[in-house]
Amino acid sequence: MPTCRAGLPLVLPVPPNATRNLLDKLRHRPGFELNLVLEGSSSVIIKSMLTRHDCASVLPRHAIADELRLGTLAAVPLSERVFRQHVLLATSTQQPFTLASKAVAALIPGVVNAALARTA
Repeated sequence: MPTCRAGLPLVLPVPPNATRNLLDKLRHRPGFELNLVLEGSSSVIIKSMLTRHDCASVLPRHAIADELRLGTLAAVPLSERVFRQHVLLATSTQQPFTLASKAVAALIPGVVNAALARTA
């Protein structure tokens, strides 16, 4: 299993980003250091850096599922616990859902479940 060394160059998402926000909070703790060498505005940029350079990132598994399956990236779990992220679909009271947006919203659970099944 690969191990992370101290001072490992990191490529992280630009804030605001849930993972990045958590790491930014942690970096103020004594003994916790980040060697941030690049901020990427998209997962495409981050994954490109990972495949071409000696660096690492902290990304959700689903973001690199295809690369893990192809063997172009490797991953190491950071924790045994599962992080849960709640995603909401919201609309303005000024612009309520149309019939079309209700139909699209009804499709979302199936699309999400299919994506989760591919990353498992």
